[in-house]
Amino acid sequence: MPYCLPPALPQDAHSIKLSLDEAKDYSWFAVFDGHGGALVSQHSSANVLQKITSSPEWKADHRTPEGIGRAMVKGFLEMDKELREVCFATSLQA
Repeated sequence: MPYCLPPALPQDAHSIKLSLDEAKDYSWFAVFDGHGGALVSQHSSANVLQKITSSPEWKADHRTPEGIGRAMVKGFLEMDKELREVCFATSLQA
């Protein structure tokens, strides 16, 4: 995948949420490495948690490790699909 932004920009991003709206007793800590460029890590940092917690897998079962795992897989796959679209659109503008 081509870089979405020039590699000279800071490429890592993070996301911290001490209490999730959907599960008050859960916290979220994530670091996103910018191998795909700054746009990828920043967009992921801002959006992947929402993808996870809005998935049908999360709504069905977010109280077991298996349910959380299924929701995370679904959320990250959705994020990957979205990033491919965002990066493709960005590369067309360059």
